[in-house]
Amino acid sequence: PGEVGGAGRHAAGERTAAQRCARAVEERAWSLGCPAGSADAREAAAELCETELTRSLRRGGSAAAEAALVAARAARANAAGEVAVRIAYERLLNAKHHPLWDLWRKRDSVVAALLDHGTFESVREALRQVRGYGGLDADA
Repeated sequence: PGEVGGAGRHAAGERTAAQRCARAVEERAWSLGCPAGSADAREAAAELCETELTRSLRRGGSAAAEAALVAARAARANAAGEVAVRIAYERLLNAKHHPLWDLWRKRDSVVAALLDHGTFESVREALRQVRGYGGLDADA
């Protein structure tokens, strides 16, 4: 497996619903590493859960717990999981809800506020209408 899901680390944040969705795909991808129903799969799933629990109990603390979790996830990465993660990242980056797309769609009003009024307040007010720039809820 490549480095998309095979690195064992989350690449997406947790701030927006879209990011949380991508993280959920990352976590599901790590569970694809063993065939379902086999004893190895149950044992590996239990080991991964235990490692995640250990890390969450020591949040912000042990580098060893983080390293163990990354290694456990990386060991479970496979091609199918990597494909799922690549698709999730692509959706996250190219989604129409992305603040950059909203800024692009509303660029005329932002530029007009700057050119017509030339004040910081007018530009700030125009940007408040843009998702992700102090305006609409990023999860909406």
